[in-house]
Amino acid sequence: MPEDYTVPVKALLFEVDQPDFDKLISSLGELLDKVVSMGTHLVRWQTDPSLDSPSAIHRSSQYLLSLHLVEQIDAIANLVRQGLSEPCKLVLRAMIESMLGIAYMHESDVVQRGLSYHVGHIHEQTAWFRKLDPDTQEGMQYKAKLDRNFCKINLSISPEVARVEVEKYMAILSRDEFSPIEAAWQETKKKQRRRPAWYSLFDGPRNVGDLADHLRRSAWYEGLYRIWSADIHATDSLGNIIRGPTNQKGIRPIRHPEGIETITCHAISIALDAYRVIIESVVPGKRDEFLRWYVEHIQKSYMTIAGEKLVTVNFMDQNE
Repeated sequence: MPEDYTVPVKALLFEVDQPDFDKLISSLGELLDKVVSMGTHLVRWQTDPSLDSPSAIHRSSQYLLSLHLVEQIDAIANLVRQGLSEPCKLVLRAMIESMLGIAYMHESDVVQRGLSYHVGHIHEQTAWFRKLDPDTQEGMQYKAKLDRNFCKINLSISPEVARVEVEKYMAILSRDEFSPIEAAWQETKKKQRRRPAWYSLFDGPRNVGDLADHLRRSAWYEGLYRIWSADIHATDSLGNIIRGPTNQKGIRPIRHPEGIETITCHAISIALDAYRVIIESVVPGKRDEFLRWYVEHIQKSYMTIAGEKLVTVNFMDQNE
C-alpha cells in the first residue's frame, strides 16, 4: 500500500500532553492582546491633529514605525495561541529592531530623525526599482544574476514603470525639508561605502549593535537579537539536537511550546519599553493613564508568568 504523504510523521510534530495547555496558551494570548490594544491607542494618539507638528512627515515616521511594532506583537499573540514558540523568536528579533528604532527616533532631534527614516526608505525603494530597469547599470547586473539563477522566476516590471517610481521618489527628495537629510545620506554613504541605515546619518550608530549600545539597550541585542540571528540565517539547526536525562540523543520536533512563557514576557517587555518612550516623547499627558492600564490589566499576570514555568515540555518522550 503506498504511503500517505498527506499524513505527517508524528515524531516530528510535537504533541502536548498537558490537560490545561489550551487554557494556558489562551491566557497568554489574551494578555498579549491587551498589549496590542494599548498599542493601537498609542498609534491613534500620535495622529492627534492638536499635536505640535513642525513636520507632518516626521510624525508619520513615528506612528508608522509604532504601528509596525504593534503588528509584530499581534503576530506573536497569534503564534502563542497556537503554542508555537520557535517562530515567535523570528518576530521577537524584528520587534527588538523596531523598539530600538523607536527609542532612537524619539531620543532627540526628532524631526531630523523622522525625516532620516523617510530618506532611508526612499533610497531602499529607488535602489530596488533601478534594479528592475534593465537600462541601468544596476538593472543589467540584476538581469545577469537572474539569467543564471537556478530557479527561473521573473521579478521584473516594465522599465517605464520602474523609471516612473524612481522619478517619483527623487521628486520627494528634492523637497526643501529633505535637502539636509539627503546631503547627510550621501555623505554617510561615501564614508561607509554602502547604503547606510537611516539611524547612521549625522554621525549616528553604524549598525544595530552600535544602536543598542548607544541607547543603553545592549542586553536586548547581545542576549536575544544576536542569538536569534542564527535562526534567521539558518545557522543554528544543530541546536535542535537534544539530550535526555541518560544522555540519549533526540531531535527537537517542530510546533513545540518550549519557553512560551518567557517569549510572552519578552514581547511584553519590548513593547512596554517602546510604549513608554513614545508616551514620554509625544503624549506625556497620557502617562498616568498608561500606568493605570499597566497596573490594572498587565502587571499581575506579567509578574506571574515571569517567575513561573507554566508549560511542561518533554522532548524525549516524543523521540521514543
